[in-house]
Amino acid sequence: MEAVLQRLAATARHRADGAERPPFGLCHGEFHRTSLHVSRTGCRLVDWAKAFCGPGLFDLATWFGTRTPTEPRLLTRLIHAYVAAGGHPDAEADRGGLPAARWALGWHRVWAAWWLLSAAAAGHHQAAADRRHTQVVLRQLQGALDLLGTPPPISASCPSSNAGRSS
Repeated sequence: MEAVLQRLAATARHRADGAERPPFGLCHGEFHRTSLHVSRTGCRLVDWAKAFCGPGLFDLATWFGTRTPTEPRLLTRLIHAYVAAGGHPDAEADRGGLPAARWALGWHRVWAAWWLLSAAAAGHHQAAADRRHTQVVLRQLQGALDLLGTPPPISASCPSSNAGRSS
């Protein structure tokens, strides 16, 4: 995990550019189908436990979750629909030298790893789950590196956990 964190730190400086570009502000942090309740009287977004102030593209990136391989083209379509519906036009602008969707998905994976580590530090899982928890955090960080464009490790002793998967 140390090597992945070092590689992420090396790329973070130039990939963070554009983080405060609009839309920026209150983010739900877990914007997906189970947080959106639709009734005859309207739509309501519930479960604000992971809310924070940050790049609004993160909420669009969370719609797809973190358990499956990322698909930047799907997020690009969602961002386009957001703008077409009246969202801030800068949502489609490149950030950190990357297309908006790839940037948002990469940084969302970093945020997901941070959240998982925060939950572990607060004692929200049992010690018996540590190995699995570490694997999930590492998968999020490796996914972030893949999206943010960091080159693969030089060492042949670290086979990619994403073999056969596309982003």
